[in-house]
Amino acid sequence: MRLLAVIATYCIAHRDAKLSAHLYDALIHTPPRADYQALVSVVAHPVLALLAPAGALMNICGWRKIITRGETSHRTVTPLQSMQIRRTDSEPHPGFDFLLCLHDFFQVGRRHKNVREQWNSSHHQEDLRECLNLALKMGVMTPGERSALEAEPALIEGGCSMGVYPGDFVRATLEKVWPLYQEFARLHRGRFMRYDPVQRRCVAFLAERIETHFILKELRRRYSIPLPRELFGCLTACWEGPWEAGRI
Repeated sequence: MRLLAVIATYCIAHRDAKLSAHLYDALIHTPPRADYQALVSVVAHPVLALLAPAGALMNICGWRKIITRGETSHRTVTPLQSMQIRRTDSEPHPGFDFLLCLHDFFQVGRRHKNVREQWNSSHHQEDLRECLNLALKMGVMTPGERSALEAEPALIEGGCSMGVYPGDFVRATLEKVWPLYQEFARLHRGRFMRYDPVQRRCVAFLAERIETHFILKELRRRYSIPLPRELFGCLTACWEGPWEAGRI
């Protein structure tokens, strides 16, 4: 049972937010600093864990992205259009405690069947392999969980950094995975910081996949299989002008 009727929304922002300010209650400002380029959005994880409310939900968005209810998995809006989004549009459907974006990269008929195949085709293979080896060594994941993650045919966009979650789940998950990201960055940043500007965000990409495993594990524990469609919303991205419509 929820202890709070109002769902607090936190916006993770390393630059001026494009989303209308009425959609969030507070900014978690993550300006560039010594560890930002290596850890990117996950630098906010310790703060999110501290803010996560016991027995209540929390909503997490980015400086230009928020999960809203909707039939499509992605859409774009202008800053003016984001002012027309209601707070209730970014809340879970009645009777549900999650509102997430389920990415369709791995659906039947697509080029990739699972997380492992998609990662190997789009990123440096050694990063996922070494991160999962480290997760086993640190006790963050079991061998069975690692295998399940690699075979997972779905991705939760943004992991725990995007969407609505029970606060207790956020705190428990982030306290588990944050030391892994720190240690991976310590061991391997000398390599991945030499990647191109997209690929050097590998810790954030890894976090999205690792957290997908724990999120889907929790959803499958709580809800029927197949998972109810009401759990999943639309990743709404805010751009400067209509000329960028259709781009994410």
